[in-house]
Amino acid sequence: MPERWRSRFEFFGRYGQPASSPESTAAFKALPFGTRFRLGFNGPAFFFGPIYYAIKGPWRKGLSLFGGVVALAIVVGIIEAIIGVTVPPGAWGAGVGLIYSTTANWAYFLHVTRGSASWNPFEGMPMFRKKA
Repeated sequence: MPERWRSRFEFFGRYGQPASSPESTAAFKALPFGTRFRLGFNGPAFFFGPIYYAIKGPWRKGLSLFGGVVALAIVVGIIEAIIGVTVPPGAWGAGVGLIYSTTANWAYFLHVTRGSASWNPFEGMPMFRKKA
């Protein structure tokens, strides 16, 4: 396993998902910027989205994200048609890429270490955690 994945797996194995507890959040914030960036962002997933997920293994999560993005695109398209304003394609593409890239590392960790076959791309990620 490459060093970049080994360091991600060590953090995830010790603390879990970076926002899952106050301890994991504190450990994440204590890391240097570059390490935090590599832990929370995946460049290939940003550019290749569901193809990256299919190649790395958690294809169900990639397919779920793809379906969600398509549904969101339909809703945004309807809203754009109603109000007569368009979302710039670059902004839309960057937003979609960020969704894929910020979920990829944790999804791959779950796939490799726990054999996760879930369709939920946000499995184990706290969406709304109360501040302590």
